Amino acid sequence: MPEVGEIRVASEIGKHYSDKYIWQNCPECNTPRWVSLENSPRNSLCMKCHKERASSKIYKPYRGPKFARLVRKLKEEAKWTCSRCGWKAKDKLECFSIHVHHKDRNPLNNSSNNLEVLCSPCHHKTYKRQAKAQAKACLLL
Repeated sequence: MPEVGEIRVASEIGKHYSDKYIWQNCPECNTPRWVSLENSPRNSLCMKCHKERASSKIYKPYRGPKFARLVRKLKEEAKWTCSRCGWKAKDKLECFSIHVHHKDRNPLNNSSNNLEVLCSPCHHKTYKRQAKAQAKACLLL
């Protein structure tokens, strides 16, 4: 059994991708499993806990009409512009490339100081950066 925080290349653990993987415990049920370093923010929960959380009504209040109004208000206040790189959506089609990011990654925390308007590439980079920071933190343990 690998040690928690151990990192291996995909081919060493029977995966077909070129990513590196880290041996991590699920934060909910403590089940150990391999998690891609590229996708670790998305995959922090094991599949069983992810499905339970996704079907739970407790996890979903941030979605719905109230959240949609908040998101639209934040995007309009930002003039449909990314707060990091300054990219601006020019038409209705490009408006879908502007996202609202929860800085603390808690979808229930909708306070204005926790929400940030980002373009799609900056939003993606945010999660990649957090994945790398999480991997480094695991190595320091």
